[in-house]
Amino acid sequence: MAIVLREALTGGARHRFDKVQIVLGGSDGDVPHIRRQQGQLGVHVEASAIPAEQGAHRKAVADIMHPRWLPVGLHSGAIVANIPEFRLRAYDEDYKIVLSMNVVVGKAYAHNTPVFADTMQYVVFRPYWNVPYSIAKAEFLTRLARDPDYLAKKGFEVVNSGQDVVTSGAVTGDILAQLRAGKLYIRQMPGPKNSLGLVKFIFPNSSNVYMHDTPAKEFFAKLRRDFSHGCIRLEKPADLALWVLHENPGWDIDRVRAAMNGTPNEQVNLDHPIPVLIVYGTAVVTEDGVVHFYDDIYGHDAALEKVLAKGYPYPG
Repeated sequence: MAIVLREALTGGARHRFDKVQIVLGGSDGDVPHIRRQQGQLGVHVEASAIPAEQGAHRKAVADIMHPRWLPVGLHSGAIVANIPEFRLRAYDEDYKIVLSMNVVVGKAYAHNTPVFADTMQYVVFRPYWNVPYSIAKAEFLTRLARDPDYLAKKGFEVVNSGQDVVTSGAVTGDILAQLRAGKLYIRQMPGPKNSLGLVKFIFPNSSNVYMHDTPAKEFFAKLRRDFSHGCIRLEKPADLALWVLHENPGWDIDRVRAAMNGTPNEQVNLDHPIPVLIVYGTAVVTEDGVVHFYDDIYGHDAALEKVLAKGYPYPG
C-alpha cells in the first residue's frame, strides 16, 4: 500500500522531497529497514508484508492522515514543534533545518498542548509571568489563605487589570477575595527564577500558548517531557531568539544575551513574522531518512483510528 504524506513546508515552486520506503518484516525476528529514493511530489511511505493489525502500521497511517489538516503554501522559513517527539526545528527559506532542540510540552490529558498554526510576532526579554486564573486558583489561593506573605516570598505580586501593582507584600483578606473573584491578578516578577525564564516568544492565538525559557533545565534530559501547563519550554532559548531576530538589524548573540539580562519586559517586534506550526506526529521521517516512532501521549492517534475505521468520507 502506498500513501502520500503532504509535507507541511511545501511552498512556491519548491516541491522536491525524499521518497522513503518502510519495509516491515512479517516475522518477529525481522528488523524494519528503510530504502531511500529521490521523489518530486511528496514524501511517499510504502509499507509491505505487514499485518493490518500491527501497531506501527496503524501509527504510520494515522500520521499520514494528520498532515491533511496542516496549512500549506508557506513561502518562508518556519518553526515546527512536534509534540510527541518533544522536539522543535527551525527551517530557513530553503526548508533546511537551521536549529533543533528538545522541548517540554503540556502534561498529557491534564494540560495538553494544542495543535495549531499561527505566526510569531514578537519576543519579550525578561518577561513577567501573568499567572492564569486556573493556575492561581489551583496552586496559589489556598496557600495564600494560610500564608499572606507567600507571594512576596516567591517573587510574585498582585496587579489590577491595568497591570498596576496592588501589593508586592502581604495579601490582605480583601485582596484575596478579589483574587478569588478574578478582579485582581497574580504575576511573577522578571528574573532568572521566573517560570518563563529570561525570554518568551509570542505568536498570538486563542489558546494563549507561547514558547519560553525556563529555570527548570533538568527536564530536558528526560526521555518523556510533558510537564508544562500547555506552553512549550525551550532547551535553547537564546539560540531561537538569535534566529527569529536574524532579520532585525543589529541583533547578534551578544545583544540577545544582554537583553536576557537587561531591561525587564523588553518587547522586540519581528521585522518579518515567522510561521509557527505545533504538530502531532508519532511516526516521523527525520532529515537523515530514518523513521522514528513515538508514543501517542495525548491519545490523538487512537481517536483518529476510530474515525478512519468508519471509512470514507473522512473529516476535512
